[in-house]
Amino acid sequence: MINKAIILAKVCIFMLIYSNSVFAQSVVSIQIQEQTGNPHINEHISFGHVFKQGDVVAENSLFASSGGDTIALQVNKKSTHEDGSLRHAVLSLKLDSINANELVDIKLKAGQSSLSGSNLQLADLISSGFSSSIDFVLGGVNYTASLSDGIVEGNVQNWLEGPLAAEWLVRASLKNAQGVVHPHLIVRFNVRTYAGFVKTKLDVIVENNWSYVANPQDFTYDVTVNVEGQSVYNKVGLEHFSQARWKKPFGITVIQV
Repeated sequence: MINKAIILAKVCIFMLIYSNSVFAQSVVSIQIQEQTGNPHINEHISFGHVFKQGDVVAENSLFASSGGDTIALQVNKKSTHEDGSLRHAVLSLKLDSINANELVDIKLKAGQSSLSGSNLQLADLISSGFSSSIDFVLGGVNYTASLSDGIVEGNVQNWLEGPLAAEWLVRASLKNAQGVVHPHLIVRFNVRTYAGFVKTKLDVIVENNWSYVANPQDFTYDVTVNVEGQSVYNKVGLEHFSQARWKKPFGITVIQV
């Protein structure tokens, strides 16, 4: 049986603190502090990090440790320096446990990553029951877009890849009942999930900002966002200006029992 709780408010669960070479031979050291006053087990955290030239040479990656114990770390390289060394990456790590208000010291060192396992797949997340859609009433006409439609349309970009964390950026056309695509509005579903699908983050984005489209204009519409068949956000008379976008974040925690 799977119990699912949808969390509609963003909460700062952890705080990252950076310091310069507190630990010998570390590329960088960070501290992660629990902020809610509650213990956590198997907690996943992702954050961006920049590195100076030569810290992590092209043939190396990063590994993490705390108190002599290795911490599972996934490195998604985003840019490099001219010499090929790492410049910017999104780092995802897993803490087996963290106590209430605990401050955890973590060392990041250059070397060969020991992370193993198959990359998380969007198809597996969908098979687990995850879904999202958005409904509009615009000028008396019903429109809809869904995560599954965007996947079928092939508009999927991988942002994070690996066995620990994955993120997919999915663009979906907004269509009426006859399948006619709205010429101005477009919907994006940005989905980030972690190993075991125990935690998934969803950003729903609606854009009205095409540069080359006939008659750019403001729109007023009623909108409902659905996650796994449940309405999680609705707004009547939302005014959407031309050359603008809006975004709503949702955190979905799935507990397997």
